[in-house]
Amino acid sequence: MSRPRARRLPAALRRTLAIGVLAVVGCAPAASEAPARPHILFLSLDTLRADRLGCYGSPRDTSPHLDALAASGYRFAQAFAHSNATGPSHASLLTGTLPEVHGIYHDAHVALSPAIPTVTERLREAGWRTVAFADGGYVVESLGFDRGFDAFESGLEPFDEKLDRVAAWLGEAGDEPTFLFVHTYGVHAPYVPAPEHDVYTDPSYVGPVRTRMEAIRTRSEQPGDPGMGKLRAWFWHEMAAFTDADRQYLSDLYDGCVRTVDEGVGRLLGLLDEAGWLDDAWVVVVSDHGEAFREHDTFSHHQMYAEELHVPLLVRPPGGLTSGVVVDEVVGLVDVPATLYHLAGLEPPPTVQGRSLLPVEVVRSRAVRSTSNEAKGYHTLTTADLKLHHRTVRDELELYDRARDPGEHADLLPGDDGALDERVAALLEEAARLAAEAAALRARVGDPVPAGALDEEQLETLRALGYVK
Repeated sequence: MSRPRARRLPAALRRTLAIGVLAVVGCAPAASEAPARPHILFLSLDTLRADRLGCYGSPRDTSPHLDALAASGYRFAQAFAHSNATGPSHASLLTGTLPEVHGIYHDAHVALSPAIPTVTERLREAGWRTVAFADGGYVVESLGFDRGFDAFESGLEPFDEKLDRVAAWLGEAGDEPTFLFVHTYGVHAPYVPAPEHDVYTDPSYVGPVRTRMEAIRTRSEQPGDPGMGKLRAWFWHEMAAFTDADRQYLSDLYDGCVRTVDEGVGRLLGLLDEAGWLDDAWVVVVSDHGEAFREHDTFSHHQMYAEELHVPLLVRPPGGLTSGVVVDEVVGLVDVPATLYHLAGLEPPPTVQGRSLLPVEVVRSRAVRSTSNEAKGYHTLTTADLKLHHRTVRDELELYDRARDPGEHADLLPGDDGALDERVAALLEEAARLAAEAAALRARVGDPVPAGALDEEQLETLRALGYVK
């Protein structure tokens, strides 16, 4: 099956399209245009790295539905997460603030400060119905992620079962302007693709990863099965001893999961079309972070190289564009809430640190600061041409040329004769400026608040995802 290919449009046509976008989101659009309060679908595909989608360069047919979406909208080719974990990234996606401002990290049991408004709160105040179907883990009520939602369902389940819930809700929803948030861990470890989409693995492979995946697939369907946390721990047992064949099988399973989730995306878009929403809806698809397969000696998402921070970001206007537009500027996830405010015709609150990505003609690259967590003191700065890693606890620096080395494998600093000193100093200065801005905003909004207690089901989900033991 051939993939639709987005193309870069001439600047003049991009300006024409941008004017059309402004008309769509203006305060008083004509009757033939999208309504003043369009539906907004906000879809978070947790743990999806950009380079596993066809529209971002994958040679495999993993994502026909997402590729088609990109071919009828805007694809942001260089979008980067501000964290390598679910909780902090989703906090940034809903508030427009950096992790150093909102203080939500995967190893801190806290909730958002009430002084930081969420985009859902503002949309609800402006007349949107706000509904969420989330997949649990850190995206739960007790951590404050339900703020601003009229209805908030959160629990770990296969994506197709979650879409059954969405379908049932849509059948009774009517046509009230709605902000619909859908979140899935469908490509998160342990990687168990639907059998019909497990088409990339080597059938001759007989190692431990296959044995564990098949056992998890079978046992997870049985009543009274032991907790998924134990199964997940078993999936990664002695992973340091995994061979190259084991690593490749894991990576191929992941691609099967991408294909499974993509099928769900196609189903979800079909449901919206059947409900008569799609021509009146903005569709925003994003991931919170990527996933590593030992490109830098680790699995999962524990570092902040390109495989973990480079994420897909697609924006499709109501009815779609006749041809996709690729935006090459470097952008961050804090820009997503600013864009959502723009789509709704609302002014963002002063806490938002991002900027709208529409109209695309005005988007310019800027440095994206990312943070692992406060205790580790691990930060990165991504610019149009360079990527700086700074492990402040050990005062270690790494520098990569993104154009020549997008995978970040050839550190420019070891053995450097001093020629890069000026560039590194400029990057450190920019990082310090962004950190100071974040600290000043944090002082204004205050620290995060104690989180509500997690029930046993929520704790079991976190164990299944590998976030707690």
